[in-house]
Amino acid sequence: MKLSPEQLKLMIPEEDAWFKCLCPNCGTAPEFAWSGKGGLLPDLKSIRCSKCSMVFPNEKYPENHTYTVKNRDGSLRTIRCYKGKDQISSGENYGPHYHITGAVNYTKIRKIGSVFSLAFAYAIEGKMEYAQRVREVLLRLAQVYPNYIVKFRATPYPTPRQSRQGMGGKLCAWKFNDSYNFVRIFNAYALTRDSGIYSDADKVAIENGLCREFKWLMTAFPPQDSCSNAIPYHMTASALCASILGDHELMDWVLQGANGYISFINKWYHRDGFWHENSASYANMANEGMIQLVAAIQGYSDPESYKGDDRYDKIDLLKLIPSQGQVLVCMGPAVLPTGAVAAFNDSSANSGAAISQMTFQSVIDPTPENRARAAYFIHNSPRQRPSDVCLMYRDPDMKPVSDMPDIAAKSQLLPGPGWAMLRHPASARESAAALTYGRFSTGHSHDAMLNYLYCDFKQEVSCDLGYLSWWHPLRPWLVSPLSHNVVVVDGEVQARSSIGYAELFTDGKVAAVRAAAPDCYPGKTERYERTLLNVSRPGGRQYLVDFFYVKGGEKHLLAFHADGPDFFAPSGTAFQKAELPEYLAEKTGKKYLKDTETASVPAGVYPAAWQFDPQIRTTLHLALDRPAKLYHGVGSGLRDTRNPYLQVPLHVLMAENDGKESLFASVLNAVQKPEQNVTVEQLPAKVAKGCGTALRITHGDGVDLVIHCTEPGMTVRLADYPGLQVNARTAMIRFRDGKAAYMWCEDGSVTADGKTLDAGRNVTGKVLSVDSGARIVRVAWDHGNAPAIPAGRRLMFPDHVDGVYKVAKSVAADGVSVITFTPDETVRLEKGAKVMLPAWAEKRVR
Repeated sequence: MKLSPEQLKLMIPEEDAWFKCLCPNCGTAPEFAWSGKGGLLPDLKSIRCSKCSMVFPNEKYPENHTYTVKNRDGSLRTIRCYKGKDQISSGENYGPHYHITGAVNYTKIRKIGSVFSLAFAYAIEGKMEYAQRVREVLLRLAQVYPNYIVKFRATPYPTPRQSRQGMGGKLCAWKFNDSYNFVRIFNAYALTRDSGIYSDADKVAIENGLCREFKWLMTAFPPQDSCSNAIPYHMTASALCASILGDHELMDWVLQGANGYISFINKWYHRDGFWHENSASYANMANEGMIQLVAAIQGYSDPESYKGDDRYDKIDLLKLIPSQGQVLVCMGPAVLPTGAVAAFNDSSANSGAAISQMTFQSVIDPTPENRARAAYFIHNSPRQRPSDVCLMYRDPDMKPVSDMPDIAAKSQLLPGPGWAMLRHPASARESAAALTYGRFSTGHSHDAMLNYLYCDFKQEVSCDLGYLSWWHPLRPWLVSPLSHNVVVVDGEVQARSSIGYAELFTDGKVAAVRAAAPDCYPGKTERYERTLLNVSRPGGRQYLVDFFYVKGGEKHLLAFHADGPDFFAPSGTAFQKAELPEYLAEKTGKKYLKDTETASVPAGVYPAAWQFDPQIRTTLHLALDRPAKLYHGVGSGLRDTRNPYLQVPLHVLMAENDGKESLFASVLNAVQKPEQNVTVEQLPAKVAKGCGTALRITHGDGVDLVIHCTEPGMTVRLADYPGLQVNARTAMIRFRDGKAAYMWCEDGSVTADGKTLDAGRNVTGKVLSVDSGARIVRVAWDHGNAPAIPAGRRLMFPDHVDGVYKVAKSVAADGVSVITFTPDETVRLEKGAKVMLPAWAEKRVR
């Protein structure tokens, strides 16, 4: 509002904006050079590099080189730049043309979307000076926008069709910039169009210079590009444009086209509503614009002037797309106690659950569950501020809610992204464990299938680094396996063709998950699986037990890190400076680990500790069943995108086993007080086949035995407990005063102190028929008898990417189960699909 008319013209320049211009002086990528402490100076004509502090334009790097490009109307446009050495960033070459003035223009044009805030303020307060400034901005942009050239990265093109995969845009680096900003620009126009400040000539100028010019950009190439997360913004801006123009053809292109919104949802979203890239940040990026898309389409009718038989009248999008209701609320169950969603894959550490999306969903589909979900997250999301969408759509009578909904308080299995959230209602505000097993989806996946993180005291005490940006120089480290908590086999990275699947999920006093990804190392591993148990203790405390089993390959290297600048090696280990093993490939991230050291150790339990802050200490009790080598190295733990050059130490502990078969066992515990500590012993365990281990965990509430073996149907024998009978894949027994007080097991039975808990055996079968509309499947079981399936249990379909379904009810007849899934399930199964029902049980025995 404070800009003079001359300054407004400077802020919306006639010359093109260019994003991909590295700092000519120090070579810093534009994502960091022209943001943060750098960027636009008060004269509105120059910028300062955030790293080297040089101001541009300047005489050292003069823009004395010019070249011409052809615009869409055939006219020639002269582009000036500084010509220097090729601009190399993150493996891409942007050429020798440094568009310095274009970079200045970029820092200005990226603010153009803020015009919506003015329009929003006008809609709330009714002040005409706000609407008048919106008019001035839109008219100025309508004057210059048609003359901007199409460009992608640092290369100009005559049309979007000729740019890489149609990704070329006019505002700056790529088409997403146009779509993202025009969502806000079109909304600003819609909010002020009837204010009375626009003349008929104004409306013609805006609708021709902005709406129809944007339509040309979008429809010149199908709404697709290699970054599919941009497509919702393409659709959204196009739908708003169609609504403003009353353009049936464009609305039909958005909704029903071969690459339209309906086919887009079915192709790029899992059936539980999660974005296919399995990343919270990119799901938020894709979905945030979708709010306005749904708002533009829901209830839309073509203008009366359109008389075609295919006209639209009061579109009901929720009926057209059954899974639409899941999309905007899907991340609610994935929220950690920190208020953020797990930073798995390419996701930043502070991505929240998008309360604006939940708020909007509670308005268009005001079920009690949607309203309760929105009310809770609006008032309990400290990382987020209410957005404009929240203010526009939120029910003003919605009261704060302190009771956590079940989706945030209980364990959840999210089959779309392949995430398991393990937590307990009594401690859900403080603690949670999260495992990712979902398949590699795109270039935004990390080489870290079966990675996990752990939260306690509302902190990620064992974190996932996520990523800082696609162009950050640390990106190769952040995507590497050694920056995650996984096992590296034979020094190689995991195969990107691999698909993981869940084998077990329980949500009682022991919240457990087992996931397998046997083809992570094709031709090497026949088994690659992880079992996590989040074990509840009285008083809102818990600890995490981890069993990682690998069969195949010659070298198995378990990597683990907790968060914290100070590391305490296990007592008695004699670490000496040494390089990491030569067999580790470069892509494992080994070159990013400094000050490396090693120690050879016998079998035993080795507690290593990380100091998170003066109060929180995290201890990993690593239980080794044979002599092994330990390694320790320091990498970067930087997670703060606002400070991309900070030096943050991350201590990585590694354990190396030789041989074709390894079962790594460990217990993770975070404490603030000494009485919260646990001690861990490994007991000799005998099994007839495969590997088996037993851990005795002593804490202030008693003694827990946790037993695990890698093969089903094995009897585990413990010399220290001759009366204990364990014939289960995994079991946990809690003793108080020397007597069993609680038992849990899966796939088998356990007997202690004369009391038996029998969970039964895992059973398998195949699907005989599917009624997707009614959410019913008929299953024939391999053993012939139909098992009892309690409501709430999950069926596992290992040959499906998102193959976990929650049971509402089950009826058995003639050895066949007729199973109805819960209403939130969208069924995408076919006849013949393999199915497995995990068997587990728990009971208090004292």
